[in-house]
Amino acid sequence: MIYIIVVDDALTDRRLISGLLTGELKCEVQTAENARVALEYIDARRPDIVLTDLKMAGMDGFELLQSIKEDYPMIPVVLLTAPGSEDVAANAMKVGATDYVSKRRLPEDLLRTVKRITAATQDSMVPPQLMHRMEYSNSLFTLSNDPSQVASVVTYLQRMLRCLPLADEIERIRVGLAVEAALSNALFHGNMDTGLEVPRPDQVRRNELFRKRWNQKPWCDRRIRLTAEISRLCARFVVKDDGEGFDTSTIDPNVLSLDSEGGRGLPLMHLVMDSVEFNSIGNEVTLIRNCVGQKVQGSSG
Repeated sequence: MIYIIVVDDALTDRRLISGLLTGELKCEVQTAENARVALEYIDARRPDIVLTDLKMAGMDGFELLQSIKEDYPMIPVVLLTAPGSEDVAANAMKVGATDYVSKRRLPEDLLRTVKRITAATQDSMVPPQLMHRMEYSNSLFTLSNDPSQVASVVTYLQRMLRCLPLADEIERIRVGLAVEAALSNALFHGNMDTGLEVPRPDQVRRNELFRKRWNQKPWCDRRIRLTAEISRLCARFVVKDDGEGFDTSTIDPNVLSLDSEGGRGLPLMHLVMDSVEFNSIGNEVTLIRNCVGQKVQGSSG
């Protein structure tokens, strides 16, 4: 059973988050009303994951993240962001937060995020020592429009990423989440067009449209092609869908909002990866993450 600490100075939010977690997951949840109390709990017993609000009296979520990164670097920290805190959240992602969830979308995103992170941290099917001995890997996948295939290939790639020297284990998870974001964008926005026709907050309608198009042409014939080249110097991922693409000139990585209605994928990719490059029509993205100390190659745009 996983152990989760939820940090929020609002009692109603602590109850809501705890209820969402325990209602769907086999987990033990400890709530803390402030960062100081949370650190006491962490010192007494290491959690599998920490979920923290950003804006709190006294030590805020950003300072709590910094403290956890310094003293407990192997603990994943997920930020809970409210409207107006996007800039602080972006800075927190840059210094090592594992992921973020908008408070406006807790029912839709919280459980999925926690499941992804805990699955990555508990992955033990391939001995880590063996992956650390790997020098180079080059793989090509052709995926159908099945979300379970996206999850499976990300799990595989996160194992392979053990050969790439990163700052710590949390960085391996963050890179995997960024690749998953690219694949999810290719699936839902690219091949199935659900992100363009239905507003993001209306998840029920998006799911209905996805199921409807599952066996309809042209959507059912579309595929996602993923090239993954991983060495001890860098990891390079190319994700291409069969959709019509989009106008990439509208993307400015300097103003991407973590709470955008357009989705969390683009901000996450730009915050985690060293380089994010789209092709001219917008149906292919190349993601690059270098090893620690390696000079950044490419631009982000």
